[in-house]
Amino acid sequence: MLLSITWPAFTLFIALRLLTAAEATDLTRGLGNNLTHVAGILWILDFTRQLVRVDGLAEAHFSWSERVRRRIRVWTRRLTLVGLPFVVVVALLNAHITPTGTDAWERVAFVLVQLLLAVALPAETCCIRSRAC
Repeated sequence: MLLSITWPAFTLFIALRLLTAAEATDLTRGLGNNLTHVAGILWILDFTRQLVRVDGLAEAHFSWSERVRRRIRVWTRRLTLVGLPFVVVVALLNAHITPTGTDAWERVAFVLVQLLLAVALPAETCCIRSRAC
């Protein structure tokens, strides 16, 4: 668990610095607030990656098969490398306060994150159930 806290802690540190800055504007407070959410998502992904690593908790204590752990490692890496940048973009666009109706790019990034999850999660569920992977 301690191995998975490094990058989320760094992200949380930046978020707290933005939130408690002496000259914080609405943008910096919004960005700091949203970066706390990004840190949480990053921690979940990194904790999952550490859970299924070689000689990790899933292997040593739960006796998960190598096939399942490998598939989870692959998708965790993909979600971190592809999905997390979209989450950061959504957080950045959400932090910027705009008039109503001008948040189209935020919606596009959010839809891309949801499409990535829609492709990733059902494919893994079918793969694990059918043992075809």
